[in-house]
Amino acid sequence: MAHLFQSPTANDLMRDVTNRLVYGAHPEADADIPAGERPVDMVSSVDTHLLNVVAEADSFQWDFDLKDAWLTKARFNTLIRQYIDPVAKDNWLDTVEAKLGKRKRGTAVMRTNLVQKRGNANRPSRQWGSCMLAISFRRIPVPQITLYSRTSYFGYIGYLDMTAAHVLAQEVSKRTGVPVADMKFVWQIEDAQWSWKSLSYMFQSEERSQRLWDAREALMDDDQANILYDRHPGLFVAALWFDRFLQEDEENVKYGDMTWGGCARVRRRYHTEVQGADFGKKWEGWEGAGKLKGQSKVFKPLPSCMSSTLDLSALHRLKNEPTEAERETMANFTEDGCECLYGDTGAESV
Repeated sequence: MAHLFQSPTANDLMRDVTNRLVYGAHPEADADIPAGERPVDMVSSVDTHLLNVVAEADSFQWDFDLKDAWLTKARFNTLIRQYIDPVAKDNWLDTVEAKLGKRKRGTAVMRTNLVQKRGNANRPSRQWGSCMLAISFRRIPVPQITLYSRTSYFGYIGYLDMTAAHVLAQEVSKRTGVPVADMKFVWQIEDAQWSWKSLSYMFQSEERSQRLWDAREALMDDDQANILYDRHPGLFVAALWFDRFLQEDEENVKYGDMTWGGCARVRRRYHTEVQGADFGKKWEGWEGAGKLKGQSKVFKPLPSCMSSTLDLSALHRLKNEPTEAERETMANFTEDGCECLYGDTGAESV
């Protein structure tokens, strides 16, 4: 089954798709689902999925603070270095200017890089291939940017994918004179996902935060938990993992004694970004029980980073992917260890 989303702006579109993933019903729900609550396509203990998504925004108006998704400028720079080849980008823009500078037919397409998988054998990233596949621009009948993705994690990395497309749209605008706000944006996604890693989304508004806390309470009662799982499996997943982090707090589990860096990152970000800069200090340290000695410190608060301030200048710096060991030693102070290696240092570059 295909899913079509139509929204006024890119900001609206991101919210609409994410809300469907969080609040959509289970595809095999036992409980009666109220009218209008459409299901997702797949559910697991860690995520929900919508397959064959076509998401359209009438205007590519997009402005978002990466801090709200617990992301950084350096993480955006890492993504564009991984996916965008500078030569391919320049060739694409030259084609756009030469062929589509005026109202002409045709679609100019730029394929992204083939991004290699990384990580250990048990939890490799991108094991099924690159997440972003291509981006295109056409001039008529309506100027349109189209992003093609194998998958995207809404509520988390999806914000970077959208921002990358918007930054490229700004480059197209310079070559064609078409304002970005006058461009339509279409996102074709084979598999749109929501994961517990997207927990920051639930703290972007008071309403979402309250629903998360209420869902966590529902987990304490089997009947209520079953209803929640049927009606809102994405919210169930968020509450389940949120409860896990709160239990680790109650059990005084130190950051360094957690077993997986992904979990530690979300727990540490929640402590700092939601509860305050000093809140997590009581869980600093490593007592020898876990594998994350290098991630045993509380995170520093993230600076604001509006998507409108970002560009492609990082493509011109020397690319040097950090090793797993380097990521671990730098993880106390950075999101993924890329800032120092890429020269993205200082408060303004985080």
